[in-house]
Amino acid sequence: WVPEPIMRGAASIFQSCLLPIFACVYTALHLNIPRREATASEIAFNKISWMGCTFFSPEIVLYYAFAQWRKAKKLMADLRLL
Repeated sequence: WVPEPIMRGAASIFQSCLLPIFACVYTALHLNIPRREATASEIAFNKISWMGCTFFSPEIVLYYAFAQWRKAKKLMADLRLL
């Protein structure tokens, strides 16, 4: 770590990379509509936990999104047969 006053330090470089990644992850998540009984803290905790999961292992979130897409596609095909 290089101290800040002498030159641009590692902390400022890390912070300047972390904030845009945090903003991108926050805006990229489109969670399901919460239950009617869910409190604001439960909704926030759910969003924060998915953000952490996305930040550390985005392939898991990609898998869940793909699985939901496949399930919705199958449901639409079943509904068309009615």
